[in-house]
Amino acid sequence: MDIAQRCPAATLADIFSVLAYCLRHQEESKAYLAERQQKAEEVRKRIKNESPSAAAASS
Repeated sequence: MDIAQRCPAATLADIFSVLAYCLRHQEESKAYLAERQQKAEEVRKRIKNESPSAAAASS
């Protein structure tokens, strides 16, 4: 799906600015995304450990 359709509040200028930043700062962008993914995995594990029945229901 198109970014502009998924984020109607974002202008095309905003979207192009973010894309340009990511292209100019690829290593930093990759590191940031990897860190966020790791933190998300930690949260998922914590939720699973704190509430096994809720985690089983969502699987």
